[in-house]
Amino acid sequence: NLEYARDEMKKYADIHRRPSPSYKPGDKVMLSTENIKSRRPKAKWSDKRMGPFMIVKEAHPEIMVDGHEEFVIEKFLDWKPTRGNAIQFLVKWLGYDDPKENSWMHEGYLEECGTHLEDFFKRCPEARDYFENRTRVPPKKKRRARS
Repeated sequence: NLEYARDEMKKYADIHRRPSPSYKPGDKVMLSTENIKSRRPKAKWSDKRMGPFMIVKEAHPEIMVDGHEEFVIEKFLDWKPTRGNAIQFLVKWLGYDDPKENSWMHEGYLEECGTHLEDFFKRCPEARDYFENRTRVPPKKKRRARS
């Protein structure tokens, strides 16, 4: 019964869905200006899209965005639990010696730092115990106000 209901819901939801467009070199596309700063006095007067731009070549699916500085972790200094049994780590960044430049980072942003994490867990075994034995609590849904 549940499988039938799920299939019916999927069938009706898929009526309005379209497959993602695939682009190839030579195609022309319009770009959203949602994250681009405009020189217009009001954001609502800005164009929603810019272009058309011609696709020159296909890029690798994982690309590095120019203009964004990449920070390297030197080591973890401390940890604290947060809502939903998540963890934040106090990070010391490589090349930044001022303690004011250390920052608290959510565990979800620290994907490629396994060796630093292992070193920290050796220095702080209670953090490892909490990290491995916690139960994840999903965030509560926001309730709508009645009108």
